[in-house]
Amino acid sequence: NGESAVPEFYGPPTILGLDQCAAFRETTSDFRRAATAGLFNTGTNLLVNMMRRNCVMPKACPDQLGQNAKMAMMKRKECIGYPFQVPWGKHNPLDFRGRNVVEQLAHFNISEVLPVAVVKDPLTWARSMCRVAYAAHFRKNPKCCPSPLDLRRLAVHGGAVRNFTVGYKKHDRRSYANLVEMWNEWYRAYADTPLPRLIVRYEDLLFEPRDTVRRICACVGGQLKLDFDPFADAAKFGAGHGGSAGTSRASAISRYGSEATRYDLLDAKDLAFYERTADAGLVARFRYGVDDA
Repeated sequence: NGESAVPEFYGPPTILGLDQCAAFRETTSDFRRAATAGLFNTGTNLLVNMMRRNCVMPKACPDQLGQNAKMAMMKRKECIGYPFQVPWGKHNPLDFRGRNVVEQLAHFNISEVLPVAVVKDPLTWARSMCRVAYAAHFRKNPKCCPSPLDLRRLAVHGGAVRNFTVGYKKHDRRSYANLVEMWNEWYRAYADTPLPRLIVRYEDLLFEPRDTVRRICACVGGQLKLDFDPFADAAKFGAGHGGSAGTSRASAISRYGSEATRYDLLDAKDLAFYERTADAGLVARFRYGVDDA
């Protein structure tokens, strides 16, 4: 296949959890499926669309059917499709599994669902959270966000730091010290769980889409279509998602392929804070470290 298209500063493509694929296939039926999870702004919709367009499962619903007809067949357990999210809600922390169910997916057997969590470089993810924060509420300086990463630095300019909260559900609002801690806690749960799961980098979906989707598809017993569709139009997939018109693949490749852009707006204190605070195991595993040069 030649050299990887992933930028050198991210290292070669990597997926966590491929060693569990064979056991997952052997202990589940042909109604097993992968389903997407991930924090806001990590490319979850990109993965959903790539899997729907390119991964063919043994019990797949007929392509020519509309989504409502497919959902009806799925409820009758006549076929499977690639769901929009894991049954416990794609943005929700893993501990929602088994105690929260998305209504349309209540008929799923969650033991036959392989979560595929999309992870993104915390430094570029933080910048995306500045643009559209979704259910997260945190104080920020609109001129230089995501700096300061350490929200305590804002107290110098304007008194006490407001609580950083995320309303995953009306009844479940969680507090974090900052964006880095939120990223740590959310992905650590998926990394440390004994449950079968995959964690895939957004950067690999962007720069090496075919091989990345092929590996995910094969993990659950599917086959990649020969005419791979990288889904080159808006990576957020449609106006209205988060109030924006979306980002095309070409502009995303330009943005995330630049190491200089990765550090944009961040100062030395931010990078030192990141090195102290970001989960060392996750940073090493996914090659999200800071260049000391």
